[in-house]
Amino acid sequence: MRKQSWLILFGIDGLINLFSITANWHWLTLVSKSLLMPFLIAWFVSNIPDNSRPRLYVMAALFFSWLGDVFLLVDEPKFFMAGLASFLFAHLLYIFFFASVIYAQTEKQKWNPWISGAVFLYAILLFFFLRPHLGALQTPVFVYAATIATMLVCSIQAFKNNGNRQTYFCIAGAALFVLSDSLLATNKFYQPFAGASFGVMLSYIMAQYCIVRGAITYLSRN
Repeated sequence: MRKQSWLILFGIDGLINLFSITANWHWLTLVSKSLLMPFLIAWFVSNIPDNSRPRLYVMAALFFSWLGDVFLLVDEPKFFMAGLASFLFAHLLYIFFFASVIYAQTEKQKWNPWISGAVFLYAILLFFFLRPHLGALQTPVFVYAATIATMLVCSIQAFKNNGNRQTYFCIAGAALFVLSDSLLATNKFYQPFAGASFGVMLSYIMAQYCIVRGAITYLSRN
């Protein structure tokens, strides 16, 4: 199959997923969501055939994202915790990928304290906003929030001065991931709101696509 065919399948499946959410077709939502990451993995692997460590980080992050997607299909506390753990590993692996990009830089870029501070401040404020509603999940949610904030900061550090606009997709993807998780957490722990599921999945689908597109561009050049 041609490389772009996997991306087309991912896009079609994403549209089906969003449509099924709007139409409230639960079974189609479950099936389409479970296929998103396999299509994205296939697109990534077909474009980057080597076995470099950064490539393996991205592949593993997508695999754990798929596990998280599957676990979150079941609306039970133990499956939610399994999904949270899966996405935590996915974010850690994306951090490893961004860290490998930072390490490979010939000219090390200084960390911007204002950007890092703003990202972590947002994560802290969101956590304290949700804290009264978290119950026994305060520690896991705090760790998760700190991890995804670190992922966004590392993506900015890795690609802000990369010299190729295509790799800026990684920064956009990490930011969209923060948005998606923020919407999910607000809907689940604070107050359900109209369009939450659609917003969560739209930002999630775009986040994963952007990170993978940026990664493909970077790894193809290096």
